[in-house]
Amino acid sequence: MTGALVQGTRPMASLDKSLSLLTEIIEDQGRRPISTISAELELPAPTAYRILAALKRHGFLENGQRGYYVPGKALRKMSGYASATAVAASACRPVLRELSHQTGCTVHLGILEDSMVTYIVKFAGTQEGLPTREGMQLEAYCSAIGKSLLAGLPDKALQEYLTSGTFYELTERTITDPARLMDELSGIKQNGLAIDDGEVDDQLNCLAVRITDDPFLLAVSIAKRGAAFSEAELISRSAQLRECAKTLQSLLIRCL
Repeated sequence: MTGALVQGTRPMASLDKSLSLLTEIIEDQGRRPISTISAELELPAPTAYRILAALKRHGFLENGQRGYYVPGKALRKMSGYASATAVAASACRPVLRELSHQTGCTVHLGILEDSMVTYIVKFAGTQEGLPTREGMQLEAYCSAIGKSLLAGLPDKALQEYLTSGTFYELTERTITDPARLMDELSGIKQNGLAIDDGEVDDQLNCLAVRITDDPFLLAVSIAKRGAAFSEAELISRSAQLRECAKTLQSLLIRCL
């Protein structure tokens, strides 16, 4: 009897480990690599990877960036907790952390919701001082990330936005005229790079690139306080930003 009981507990023990690992990965939202998570759960690496392989086969997890995992399609169907926004944030977080480390700038990942930018990921740079936070919303017309997102709207939706109300001046550089804003967005659509040179705050400078198109618009930005980006910085930072966006595009195609 004892032997039967012991044998019967093995599948349950394995299930406990699998559920613990799955829960921890979901709640972590891409902040730590799987090696750290499994170590904290005291799971040997071979055991952790056997569990991960099974969870992937059944669609509960998908590979994110190397060493990271995100909720899979089967899990997203079962629970609104693993929404497309949550999956995107989890998948992109490791790449954005590296971009912030490379540039020393504050990095944001944002989506367009109800004509507003919602920050879903933020990594502070070496010179922080930015009053943004994850979950915060900002008007789209006056920021680099917002303009990048607006440039991805279909023509009809963009026209509706431009005629939806008054655009208020936050600094002397804020574009408030709909015709000028349309010209700005047309240029962004062609060039792919959005620039905010003190439009939200006199001392705030941002660059942004859109990652995905309508209907799920995502963009990534880098921001710093102080002087505007020099020509050399603009070339260097925009190249890093575009490369990051390209990496994230490939990642999200696999994860979403």
